[in-house]
Amino acid sequence: MSQPAASEQVQPLDETRDAFSFWVGDTLFALELRNVLSIEQDANEIHPDPFSGQGALGVVRHRGVPVRVFDFAGFLGIESCGQQKEALINTLSAREQDHIDWLDSLENAIRNDEPFTKARNPHQCAFGKWRDSFRSRDEELMNILAQFDAPHRRIHSLADRLLNMNDAGQRDEALRALELERVTTLAELRRLFEHARSQIRDSIRSVLLFVTLDGKEPRLALRLNEISDMVSFQPGNIAATHSLGIPAQERLARVFQGYIQAGGNQDCLLLDIEGLIESTCHL
Repeated sequence: MSQPAASEQVQPLDETRDAFSFWVGDTLFALELRNVLSIEQDANEIHPDPFSGQGALGVVRHRGVPVRVFDFAGFLGIESCGQQKEALINTLSAREQDHIDWLDSLENAIRNDEPFTKARNPHQCAFGKWRDSFRSRDEELMNILAQFDAPHRRIHSLADRLLNMNDAGQRDEALRALELERVTTLAELRRLFEHARSQIRDSIRSVLLFVTLDGKEPRLALRLNEISDMVSFQPGNIAATHSLGIPAQERLARVFQGYIQAGGNQDCLLLDIEGLIESTCHL
């Protein structure tokens, strides 16, 4: 006699279950561990298929079986972690150029006795405002950003010091001091900017999560950019999607069982595997 599929087996409401969690943008999602067939590096060749659909990427072979692949962020219609990180790299490059321009403007003000109008307070420049409010799950990136504090404050302190020297008739001395700071303090800032970008680039890794109903055959694959931890929960700790104000007719309502209230930073949206498969079949 055949056994029911894993998703059809009735489990006690007080039984602790395990789910695999992952980030998409700033939202944590989870899929019950029994529905995870395997997780592999996104190194397999994805072949285009004739079917369109939101987030559809094509077909990949999993142990000889063709499986449709969906970019999960694209399927949801939100920005992926990978896209957020690429934007962050661009932001850091722009803020690095700001400080190159800042020092050039200070030099011009000293040489030509022109007003210096750029921010003198390190917390008031675009990078300072951004860094003061920026938070990341990447602890190493946060450690790198903390190292900016001393050289960033020193760069901005140059304005008052060197302009005062210039006003006191010490233009040549001020310009020599500025040039020294360009090859020391600014160089250190630029090294840190590159270190931060490198950390972000290294953290962009795509994986393919192969989804199953019976624990044997893959039904589809999801491309993910940032995996997280295991989440343990009980069915009684799941808030239904309708209780979150999501209309039943909403396209994504059937994709989620509900919201796992696991506590701390592990609260997440739990996927409904059958709803997910049905939704991708109708794209």
